[in-house]
Amino acid sequence: MPVNAESADPGFKDGPLTSIRVLDLTSVIMDQMVEEEAPKRTTSEWVAFCDRVNIPCMPVMSLEEIPEDPHVRAVGLFRTAEHPSEGRYRTVRSPVSFSASPFRIRRHAPRLGEHTAEILAEAGLSAEQIGELLNATSETVPERDS
Repeated sequence: MPVNAESADPGFKDGPLTSIRVLDLTSVIMDQMVEEEAPKRTTSEWVAFCDRVNIPCMPVMSLEEIPEDPHVRAVGLFRTAEHPSEGRYRTVRSPVSFSASPFRIRRHAPRLGEHTAEILAEAGLSAEQIGELLNATSETVPERDS
């Protein structure tokens, strides 16, 4: 006797939920297929296949690999900036550019703990509570050379 959706899962009898359950089932089946098929080819083979059949894709890369990616290099995604106290660092360029107002970094990333007191005050802590917290944590956070 063939199994149908209604006999396999009573939830399929409820009309509005049927499409949700079908999507759930489809997702499970697709996950299984990907798990079985993905290891059969290299990442570059899958990217080439997807390009050939017009499926947008991008390989998952480690943080170390991203700056070396040809597309990332071609669009100049990363820039080097100079922090006043921390030295040179890599940053991501603005996603848009305007000819009349070029992008510039107005403020660098804060140093560790630089805005802690302000944030705690905004969260409603009193000056005394903030002082106690900062004194308690100063023993666990190493000082950084300037």
